[in-house]
Amino acid sequence: MMIENASFQDDSFGENDFYIFSINYETRSRLLYEKLHARLNQCNSLTIIIDNSYLEANLRKQIEQTTEIFSIEYDQQEKMVSRIVSFVEGAKLTEKKVTIHIDYSAMPRAWYCNLAVKLMHILRADDRVYFWYAEGQYRECISCYPTAGTEQYSFFSGKASICNERPRIHIIALGFDPIRANAIISTLDPDYVIACFAFYPDDVEVKNYIKDCNKQIITKSAMTIELHINDFYGMLSKIVDISNELLVNGDVILIPDGPKPLILAMSLAPLIIDKPGVSCLHVARNMLCFSKIDIKPTGKFFGFSLTAMDNVNN
Repeated sequence: MMIENASFQDDSFGENDFYIFSINYETRSRLLYEKLHARLNQCNSLTIIIDNSYLEANLRKQIEQTTEIFSIEYDQQEKMVSRIVSFVEGAKLTEKKVTIHIDYSAMPRAWYCNLAVKLMHILRADDRVYFWYAEGQYRECISCYPTAGTEQYSFFSGKASICNERPRIHIIALGFDPIRANAIISTLDPDYVIACFAFYPDDVEVKNYIKDCNKQIITKSAMTIELHINDFYGMLSKIVDISNELLVNGDVILIPDGPKPLILAMSLAPLIIDKPGVSCLHVARNMLCFSKIDIKPTGKFFGFSLTAMDNVNN
């Protein structure tokens, strides 16, 4: 597997490329589609509509004319992954090598994390998939960001240790929801906590807010890791390196949260490390606590590409 950062430019998108979009109540979820719709057709693109009630009639009509539409609910992860895999397999039948662009800005974590893992195993040696994330204007809502709570804890990736006596080191990602983060720590009761968060380098306000609202957790943590969401490869490499270093002291459990690029990097890290004792747990949000927020786009896109799992060892 090879993972590389991708720069968002016009020449990033070829005339024979394939496209997958996901659109929901967030304004930013439409941005990539709106930038690329002129080059789309129903053979080279698929648009996943999450909750039709938020889609204006004129936009839906435009989407219907330019791409294939697949409507779905948030809890239908397996159905979504199956549909995208079918789309990718169809693309492979028409091209000796395929390039696929996926906008995961509006996807739930269970979707894009499982999708990335699934695609690693069905891509051919020369195929490549790009994941694009539209940065959101969180400054406007960070002070009133609601808690998503916690519900189901599920194993996502990695290899559990067979030794129960080793200390447990939890690397916990932080965002705008300290109530949720504290609940996770209280439930898992780790021996050691390492705090981790990501932000765009120029966005000092978001960085400071994350540090301030999670001050209690950061103060008690053995270490704090600061990462940049526009550098996916850098985030992934840092998480892999630190996990390997900590593994000699105990089992390392990654608990992703915060912005989607960080969640995805933490979810993939155990697959790259591939050693017993490094794993990733996903914590589902409590839907009774969840509130929908319309995140506007800043106009920036952060991306990376990946190749087949057995292509290049990285």
